[in-house]
Amino acid sequence: MRGDDVTGPAARQVAGALARSDVLLYTSRTVVPGRDPAGGLAIARTVSAALSRVVRETLAASPAWIVAKGGITSHDVAVQGLGIRRAEVAGQLFPGVISVFRPLDAAPGAIGRP
Repeated sequence: MRGDDVTGPAARQVAGALARSDVLLYTSRTVVPGRDPAGGLAIARTVSAALSRVVRETLAASPAWIVAKGGITSHDVAVQGLGIRRAEVAGQLFPGVISVFRPLDAAPGAIGRP
């Protein structure tokens, strides 16, 4: 199944659920290997792009906050999903664990959201 095939339904489901509660969107931790290193990287990029697309498509539902885990995935969600170009670092949620920032230059639905 291609990423495009699941992002629309996933975004609608997330947006609908946000009207009632907090939502957790996650992927399996199972690694799907490619035929070679380039293929594995292509799979990882597809998954990251799909997560970012779902985040971008659900911004209109006004989530109170967004949490992303993982270095490259967090970067992709911030830049591609939330359109963040500049943010203010508010500090850490827990010492040495999670950085919290507020988008300043980003997609309209992301500005000010932690």
